[in-house]
Amino acid sequence: AERVAHGTTISTNALIQRKGAKVGLITTRGFEDTLAIGRGPVARTGGLPPALAMDFAHTMAPPPLVPRERIRGIRERVAADGAVLRAPDPEEVEQAVQELLAQGVESLAVVLLWSFLHPAHEKLVAAIARELAPAMPVSLSSEVAPQLGEFERTVTTVVNAYVAPTTARYLQRLSRDLAESGFSFQLEVMTSGGGVIGPVEAIRHPVRLINSGPVGGIVAGKHLGEQLGCRRLITADMGGTSFDVGVVVDGQWQTDAEPFLGHGLPSVIEAIRIATIGAGGGSIAWTDGHRLYVGPESAGSVPGPAAYGRGGMRPTVTDALVSLGFIHPERFFGGRFPLQAQQAYEAIRTQIAEPLHLSVEDAASGIYEVVTATMADLIRKETIEHGFDPREFVLVAFGGAAGCHAAKIADYLGIPR
Repeated sequence: AERVAHGTTISTNALIQRKGAKVGLITTRGFEDTLAIGRGPVARTGGLPPALAMDFAHTMAPPPLVPRERIRGIRERVAADGAVLRAPDPEEVEQAVQELLAQGVESLAVVLLWSFLHPAHEKLVAAIARELAPAMPVSLSSEVAPQLGEFERTVTTVVNAYVAPTTARYLQRLSRDLAESGFSFQLEVMTSGGGVIGPVEAIRHPVRLINSGPVGGIVAGKHLGEQLGCRRLITADMGGTSFDVGVVVDGQWQTDAEPFLGHGLPSVIEAIRIATIGAGGGSIAWTDGHRLYVGPESAGSVPGPAAYGRGGMRPTVTDALVSLGFIHPERFFGGRFPLQAQQAYEAIRTQIAEPLHLSVEDAASGIYEVVTATMADLIRKETIEHGFDPREFVLVAFGGAAGCHAAKIADYLGIPR
């Protein structure tokens, strides 16, 4: 291979699971509560699905990634025109860094007011921090997010610091393993904006990798559309856990003006717009005795669907696809991982068909219809609610399971190709 371009969810997973680094934040004195205050309702409802965001009485802002005790304010000030009103005192900066290191901080974020107009103060803090702790990652807002918007800039820089150690370990190990395998070219890493960057840049700015996992599919879909002469495409990526939708209009993918990295976490990072729901091959079907539901809980890959034979007992979309004949159990994964059709059948029979007084075939068909309608509804929201007619688009389906549902989705929405 002469080129390896890699899309990864390593940064995304660290953020979603709240398993990132222990971050310290140094900011301008008087602005230590920026993360807690937020900006209007953005910190409370931003990044939530519309139905939850509108239920304002029952929404709560997530806890800040950096608690108040790990935030230090230093006396410094830059004016809105970039003029220096007060330079930071190196001794005060050193004391602030020492206090954070004493608390076991693993990564440092530095967000000073108007620093994107005059970054020298942040660079001074970084130089002192690197002298005291050479191995600790330092994220500067003037480098990570050099633009207006104090809250968004702070969030973006803090998230960068939060995922930096995990991302660095992963990319360094991957680069080393590739080199040991004889790969002599530079690794390229996918960004949320649809481009690629080198591993050094990715380690410095890992926030640019968040939510970039599904982006490669939209980039590939756009490329395929160019080859087929199609300038309007809907990309549908269905894996084991989620269903991701992107839209390409007149040869251009759609971007988010203010992408959210998670609930209450607005960013200033360029990002392709992707809509996601919990609907995949591993989505679990269940019933309350009256109605049939599918997802959002997933069986994952371990234990996985009942058909995997790994101890999974709950029926999933994959089990329905096996029972309906969409998936040939002996040809799954090129025949290298044969499925247990009888276990899929039994899971649907005992947990869906019998409680709802249905045949196994009707229960499996119900699972298929419910999850397919859910996915079609997401595409409807991403097209019609943004002023586009899905009947004018071509549906491009990929991912492990999307091919089983693509024709039915297109039928639901009147997509001709």
